[in-house]
Amino acid sequence: KHLQAAKHTLRYLKGTVGLGIRYTRDVTRLLARDQHLNVLYTLSDSDFAGCKDTSRSTSGYMILMNGGVVAYYSGRQSTVALCTAMAETIALAKLVVKVKHMRAILFDLQCRQEQTTVINSTCVWVDNSAAIAVATGNDFTHETVKHVTVKVRFLQECVQRGIILITYI
Repeated sequence: KHLQAAKHTLRYLKGTVGLGIRYTRDVTRLLARDQHLNVLYTLSDSDFAGCKDTSRSTSGYMILMNGGVVAYYSGRQSTVALCTAMAETIALAKLVVKVKHMRAILFDLQCRQEQTTVINSTCVWVDNSAAIAVATGNDFTHETVKHVTVKVRFLQECVQRGIILITYI
């Protein structure tokens, strides 16, 4: 079985040798994609109760810089989410932890952003308006998400400090 999997992997690599992630310093190419040099762009998403055995959701995120992916994650959440807003909020919190870490590294490396976003925030694209309301502190019922209060407060603090700018996609 292992030999068969190894052969499959080698065939895949041989067939995709021309594919890959291209990083660029060409500002015109980045601007054509609405991106700027050395600026982090992020996406966060989650399914809801996707695992048939445990009813746990799967979180995922992707962080892009200079036209290519620099970090990604996909994994099952450690707790069972009771609603899609909770599943998306958990995924968003996981992403923001990584964003804060990467921003600190870029700052230490003196990696200057060519064009900053609003108040130097990292743009986070989210496809769930309830998760955005939770993270920004606008119009959400605390009772429905009180078991994720710590993650909610973390997200709200990052929004208030201008570390992230959450955008609906």
